[in-house]
Amino acid sequence: MKKYAHFLIHNSVGWNKIFIEMIVSDNRFQLDNHLFITVNEELYSIFKNKCDIIYESINDYSKLVNKYGDEACWLILHSLPAGWGRDFRIDKKFYDKIIWRTWGHDSSPARYYSGLLSILRHPKWILKGDWKLVLKDIKNMRGFKKLRQFKAIGLGSSIDRFAILKYFRNKKKANTYVLCYGQPGEYEILHENKSNNSQDGLYHVMVGHSGYGDDHIKIIDMLKAYEKEKIKLHFILSYGEKDYIESVVSYIKGNWHGQYEVLSESLSYNDYSNYLSYMDAAILDGMESYALGNVAILMFYGKKVFLNSKGLLSYAFTKFNIYHESTDKIGKLSFDEFIQPVKGCTQNERYHLLTYDEILEQWKKMFDDLDAE
Repeated sequence: MKKYAHFLIHNSVGWNKIFIEMIVSDNRFQLDNHLFITVNEELYSIFKNKCDIIYESINDYSKLVNKYGDEACWLILHSLPAGWGRDFRIDKKFYDKIIWRTWGHDSSPARYYSGLLSILRHPKWILKGDWKLVLKDIKNMRGFKKLRQFKAIGLGSSIDRFAILKYFRNKKKANTYVLCYGQPGEYEILHENKSNNSQDGLYHVMVGHSGYGDDHIKIIDMLKAYEKEKIKLHFILSYGEKDYIESVVSYIKGNWHGQYEVLSESLSYNDYSNYLSYMDAAILDGMESYALGNVAILMFYGKKVFLNSKGLLSYAFTKFNIYHESTDKIGKLSFDEFIQPVKGCTQNERYHLLTYDEILEQWKKMFDDLDAE
């Protein structure tokens, strides 16, 4: 039996590849103690000769956990799919050995199942005759109740803790660890590079960070107030839902008549951080905790960041006294007000960027704690 089984449930290479490389390449982790289970065939091909990894085409996280839950002492679930609460069928014998490493998008629903709000949602749907939504909501609530029995919850940052603790309400019952993913040299690259300003006289705005989490069409419509100004929009669509990305690109072509660029290819960390260094502002209008890697780079370089005022990021940044703007202001501000640079920026001090060694030590601490059980 292995000590740790890692369930890489998100069907992608990206962050899953980065995590496996962290474990494989550093001798502070005993690789023989780790088993990786992935639903992505490409990821399996990359690591099949480097570590114990299993590929499964099962598109059901509960079935995966139930099938391999007896293969290790501890089960680490890396991200859960949308709507996971209503699809929760993990055998209860595994609850107290699960560590759920949330990716942000899968923790945000917890805010809606934490008390009175979840009850108040039903009368509105009942009046509309949306019984399917009511039943889905009830199933979601039942699923989310189970996570209170998990051994621990891994967070991408201290910001994610706001969503989790709101749900648990009793902080003492929420056993959490901040567990980041990272690659060697990232911290050094940011310090070696510098914030750049484009020399073309345009104001460069990053719109969203992927084909997930952002309502690009809504943001484009808000930005149309500045369409005739010296502005260029940058759409980061190198990954995400294919149909959604295609619909966004089609909308851009038909409705944005100013300058724009669609970034559809993945870049190395060095190239991507350099790309972001040329942005003047970024707009991230999602409700959940997401895009924190992008936000950290942008704020490190002193860029202006617009966030949804009702979202978790804005809530947490306000608590931490981190400067940001509200997306509600877009289109209402004059262009001169919109492009005002950030003054007296101190985000670098308040939004701490971890070194690669600090990231590895986070994981080692959790493994050591589990070993001590």
